[in-house]
Amino acid sequence: MSDFLIYFSSYISNIFSPLMLIFFNIFLCLIYIIYLNLKKIPYKEIFSVNCPNNIKAINMILISLIISGILSQIIKISFKTQRPEYMLVNETGYSFISGHTAVSFSMAFMIIYLLFKYFKDHRYYINILHSVFFISLASLISMSRLVLNVHRAIDLIGGLFVSIITLYLSITIYYSIMRYADKKIFK
Repeated sequence: MSDFLIYFSSYISNIFSPLMLIFFNIFLCLIYIIYLNLKKIPYKEIFSVNCPNNIKAINMILISLIISGILSQIIKISFKTQRPEYMLVNETGYSFISGHTAVSFSMAFMIIYLLFKYFKDHRYYINILHSVFFISLASLISMSRLVLNVHRAIDLIGGLFVSIITLYLSITIYYSIMRYADKKIFK
């Protein structure tokens, strides 16, 4: 395997590490709070049916990232699968499932769902191009873990499966919260 491929895979893996995703979530929350304050949107209305689509998108992405992170850790602890012997970088923790794959595809799937659900006013080919970009990025992140030999192919498949479950759970939880808020808060 070429040194460039190993270096590039290591770089991609580090950029999209769990720690960097935590920083991304914090950054997203700060932008979210600033936006709510600038637009003077009351905090109680962020789960309202009538809240702007970009607020709904941020809510759903945050819920998706949290669920995929929690699910991947629960599954890792449950299965306790050891990593491959000859890793090209030093990794700790369990192997099954790939958390990088679960989180990256969860985010990609959620963004694609949101594009076609709430942002239909864009030209259709723009949404398709965005979809291809986010799926390609998630695939690149997943394959970097395989190239570095810190996961097996089954770990990536497990992560992909968890991301599909996460998409379903995130959508279900978000709309349940929204319905509850509209019934109880906005009678």
